[in-house]
Amino acid sequence: MKKLTLYHVASKGGIKQWSIWIESDKKTVTVEWGLQGMKLQSSSDLAVPKGKVGTKGFKDAFVCAQENYDKQVRKKREEGYNETLNEKKTTSDWLMGLDKRFVPAKPLNSIKEEQLAKIEAKGKLWKQRKRDGRRHLVLKTKTGEIKIYSRRIEEVTDNLPKLRDSFEAMDIPNGTIIDGEIIVDRKGADDYRATGTFTNPAQNPIESAEREDALPVRFMAFDLLYLNGMTIWDLPYKTRHEEMVELIGDQEPMVFVVENLDMSLAKAQALAKKNKWEGLVCWYSEEPSVVRDGGKPKRCNAAKWKPVKENDFIATSFFYGSGELSEVAGGLELAEIDPVTEKRRTAGKVGTGFDAAMRKEILKWKFPCVVEVKFDKQEPDSGKLRFPVFLRKRDDKGVDECIGIELEEAEDE
Repeated sequence: MKKLTLYHVASKGGIKQWSIWIESDKKTVTVEWGLQGMKLQSSSDLAVPKGKVGTKGFKDAFVCAQENYDKQVRKKREEGYNETLNEKKTTSDWLMGLDKRFVPAKPLNSIKEEQLAKIEAKGKLWKQRKRDGRRHLVLKTKTGEIKIYSRRIEEVTDNLPKLRDSFEAMDIPNGTIIDGEIIVDRKGADDYRATGTFTNPAQNPIESAEREDALPVRFMAFDLLYLNGMTIWDLPYKTRHEEMVELIGDQEPMVFVVENLDMSLAKAQALAKKNKWEGLVCWYSEEPSVVRDGGKPKRCNAAKWKPVKENDFIATSFFYGSGELSEVAGGLELAEIDPVTEKRRTAGKVGTGFDAAMRKEILKWKFPCVVEVKFDKQEPDSGKLRFPVFLRKRDDKGVDECIGIELEEAEDE
């Protein structure tokens, strides 16, 4: 396959160059990268056929190589790489329409509780309920048009006419960008799976609009990035939140501002566990945010906290144990459905939580099937579970119901 080269302006100066191609053996993907004019680094990845020969799910090495190639190219484009080095988009351009060079910050995926405690002790930690939905940005352009974007900066305005109409009815100045989360709110409980039925950019807009109209959809605003044509993300979060409350108020029941919990971190965590919330988002009230022109999002200004999680996963097969467990199941291979691609992706393995009888019984299971697993966290880039423990087999659920979360890129070093 012909060599593809993409370029990007480095934050510290110079031009980054990244190339990719499939070798003549049609199964090796080679990547080359570095600064222009400098010695380039390279690495190669040999594709391995997947599935069983003769079955519908079999993929030969070339198909796997092409999927690897496409995935890496898509990721680089999302980081702001292009075939040509165009002039940087200005703020005024963004206030007419966002593109993938508009990169807002993300919260830290994890942080030590001692660090949160230190920030709280200074009175600078705001605790908010983390909702189980999908991040979106709403732009009111300089000319007054409402545009809605997914977190990957793909416009989905036509998919969400009910939400668009709500924002059009509100008194919001032109040149404003609001960061928030679309949720399906079933009397206080979030239905993440339902949210995925109408927010996927690849879906038919007419079908998405019909689903949106039939569901209790709400937009939770959690940050304000631009206001009246001016940057505001560079102000402290408490200032941005105050502006957001004044701006949105109770104009439309479909749109609301996330509430700060006036309690200690320990009490907020206990409340989250009691009510089975997704978790908490802890904002650093005195800190600004960051909007980058291309590249990866800055991890700053807030941190996620989640209790121990339980979820349903697809058990695709078992593997034998070792030693005394060499003739019984050592554990299960796990997978789930990616909400973006709607294809299966690995979730790692689980090897604990089984008694002796269960390890024998697993040998007779028909795969794939659904199992419930408890875990500490899910790795943001690989999707693998940390410290998973098997809880039970779920014969009442189908594998198509095991829809995972949208994974995020690993944090910057």
